[in-house]
Amino acid sequence: MYAWSLWLFERGLALVNLVAFASCYVELDGLSGPNGILPAEEVVMAKLRSKVPGGRWQGCKAYPTVFWWLRADRRGLHLVAWACFAAGALALFDVLTPLMIAVCMLGYVSLKTVSQPWLGLQLHAILIETDFVYLLGAPLRGLCPSICAILVSWLLFRTMLGAGVCKYGTGDVTWRDMTALQYHYETQPLPNPISWHAHRLPPWVHRWSAIGTHVIEGPLTLLVFGNAWCRLAAAVGFVGLMLVINVTGNYGSLGMLVAVQCVLLLDDATLVWLHNCTAGWLVGPLPYPAADPCSWWAFLAGLVLALPYVGVSLVPFYTTFHGEIPWIQEIAGVLKQYRLLDVAMLRAQDAWKFAWKRFDQSRLGFRWRVLWSRLISIYSVIAPWTICNRYALFGSMRQRRVEVVVEGSNDRVAWQPYVFKYKPDLSRKAPPFIPGHLPGLDWRLYFLPTDILRGAAVPQWFAAFINALLDGKREVLALLRENPFPDAPPRHIRSSVYGFKFCYDETDRTVWWKRASLGVFFEGSRETSTDSDP
Repeated sequence: MYAWSLWLFERGLALVNLVAFASCYVELDGLSGPNGILPAEEVVMAKLRSKVPGGRWQGCKAYPTVFWWLRADRRGLHLVAWACFAAGALALFDVLTPLMIAVCMLGYVSLKTVSQPWLGLQLHAILIETDFVYLLGAPLRGLCPSICAILVSWLLFRTMLGAGVCKYGTGDVTWRDMTALQYHYETQPLPNPISWHAHRLPPWVHRWSAIGTHVIEGPLTLLVFGNAWCRLAAAVGFVGLMLVINVTGNYGSLGMLVAVQCVLLLDDATLVWLHNCTAGWLVGPLPYPAADPCSWWAFLAGLVLALPYVGVSLVPFYTTFHGEIPWIQEIAGVLKQYRLLDVAMLRAQDAWKFAWKRFDQSRLGFRWRVLWSRLISIYSVIAPWTICNRYALFGSMRQRRVEVVVEGSNDRVAWQPYVFKYKPDLSRKAPPFIPGHLPGLDWRLYFLPTDILRGAAVPQWFAAFINALLDGKREVLALLRENPFPDAPPRHIRSSVYGFKFCYDETDRTVWWKRASLGVFFEGSRETSTDSDP
């Protein structure tokens, strides 16, 4: 029975939506407002209307957002954000929970469409799909809460296993030799003070932490489909991993969301056992809902709702495993050194090819190909809604930290830096703790320098950001911690790439970072339009 579990899950999901909208709202004007970096109405919606000339409904299919009917100006953006915030608050207090979660999901999808550079991360997609999965099982939540538990468990399995598989699929050397965490704490998007200390741990701690990560995101995910004790072990592993990740870094509401998903791995009997074993401090006071009357017809109706989603979700899930995975090829190379194993592998390979050929030529194989093509077609239709996604979290590890430093000047001689709120800099302030908050500009700037060093063109949003600084837009400057030109904007701005490392100066422990210049890649001035240097 999952009556208590579902009640706790609903309250937790409402809280995560509240936190996510609060994080989005505080930067909405500076990122997507009329005077923001990429104004939603003048830039984004204008471009979408030019791409889809077929009308509002046709446009909504390709780019789902309520702003086909509302103006995406400051009033419209704030209206959607406040409506979703109110819906999350009502759901938190168990007022029309399915309807309120639906409002939150539609609002988040709408804001994501018009704020794509800022809300286009996997962390946002996980929340949208979790809302959708809950809504899929919500019609039967009073009759068969187990359906919601099955759907959320399937999503959690795909998320965690996808994170584990992608570490091999990318061919990242550091994950294969277990040295990834020797770099992670220093090179992650937004470190905090604990990251500085975690980076100094002995290599053997990092190595065993990497091994534990592989176990949790690999074999442990299969326990999701086991009995109550197996699911409890999986939940402990997932929550423990997220706890370490979020204590040593700033990842918004990711850890909170995974913990909420893990609630539905525990049935009511497990929750009662945890409540009794911990004297109520772990689970807290349990509500007293009606017993789970999951009859056979309600369960079958739930399967009718769930199976189409599970089938379509196999399409993005399959892409996680598609293609050659380097570590499998390496293991095969080692085994081929021994003749007996080599012969056995060749025979197994021949047997697999023969069986697959027979299946492919059979009537069942033909029906499978037809079904798979239809699933792909359905997925292509719903993909813009991000309600069914491919997840590959932390797939590759950077071995050095590269940051963008933006500086302004009036004479091209004395350059003064703009200081971001959450990114590393040379000030003596410690890296911040920002639990629950996912700053869009700071996160997007984290990925920019690596693309620049690979020869990619400067993206539109960054050129727009530089122009906003040259124009002295107050909403954009509010996204920064320090503006070196409070009276008037500078005449010139340049953007440089620097390599950053943690500083361990025993004589001065107030210095957190040291850096080395890697060159200037972008310049702009008020006299001419911004352009990029070769």
